[in-house]
Amino acid sequence: VIINGRPAGTLALVGRTENKILNVTLTTGALGPPQSIVAQVNLGSEKLEANVETTLTNADLTSLLKMILPQTTVKLTGLATGTLKLNGNLLDEDGYFSAGGLQGVANFTQLSFRVEDVQLNATSPLIVRFSPREVTFEKTQFTGPGTNIVLGGTLAIAHEGRQNMTADGQLNLRVLNGLSPDLFLSGTAEVSGRVSGTYERLLLNGNASVSGGSISALLGN
Repeated sequence: VIINGRPAGTLALVGRTENKILNVTLTTGALGPPQSIVAQVNLGSEKLEANVETTLTNADLTSLLKMILPQTTVKLTGLATGTLKLNGNLLDEDGYFSAGGLQGVANFTQLSFRVEDVQLNATSPLIVRFSPREVTFEKTQFTGPGTNIVLGGTLAIAHEGRQNMTADGQLNLRVLNGLSPDLFLSGTAEVSGRVSGTYERLLLNGNASVSGGSISALLGN
């Protein structure tokens, strides 16, 4: 399997149906050690009710980050340990397959990222709840060199979603270099900000005090 030009490893899919219940196990090596995703689908239900669960154990997020940000030249790596549970319908109102009916929760006991040489670690547990329209982060703290920031609230990911996210603390601006291969930042910012509004109309309020900051941009043509 190739995603955004990068190999996602070998996938093994096993399914068995009994009493109109389809039990599926998907095993992938895309995240380093083999990870299994277990799903149960009620074939007798009108909209195919489903439950999906997986346990991540030292999952290597490096390949996943490269698939999400295929253009970046910044070195991004990550590790995750925790559980992910989803439930909902696999068919939409018109009878088409869709992931829009799924909602669930991710509970990470370990989550860390490295942006170039900056290591960021989330204070456990990190709990993320998501629905078709919104993703909600329970209050969590990320720490690392020049960084000690607390995040919490809701981000809209689809139409009719609401925004209500806050970020307070100290941020090493180098962690933002992954946003673009042509943007280079350094320094430390004391930030206090809030994202509000809707998916269609995002509002950003707050303040930041930058110490030893610099920004460079590579402009082509």
